[in-house]
Amino acid sequence: MFGMLWFKAKVLRVLKYNFGYEPGSFQFGTLNEVCKQARLQKVTEYDGAIMFMFVQINSLDPNIKTQEFVKKHLSIIYSLLHESAIPFDASAMADELAIRHGLNVENLR
Repeated sequence: MFGMLWFKAKVLRVLKYNFGYEPGSFQFGTLNEVCKQARLQKVTEYDGAIMFMFVQINSLDPNIKTQEFVKKHLSIIYSLLHESAIPFDASAMADELAIRHGLNVENLR
């Protein structure tokens, strides 16, 4: 129990200080589930934050209004891959989301 709370606190810290993103209370269910899955996979808090942002980005319809949000956060994800326990998986997912949102992967790295 305390391990999960500590992990979630560390994920929230990464989201706030690295992504400049603070989840709203309506997102806590998603955050809790992402943290649970990340703990089961024994990955870092950076992976947990990246996984959470993947869910947020994936939930957006690709359009001009969401493109800046996606571009900003995918750039941050690419910059954090060195902290990831699963950098190849995270990189591949980021590439897929960039393409889905009409972004040039090379410009984000």
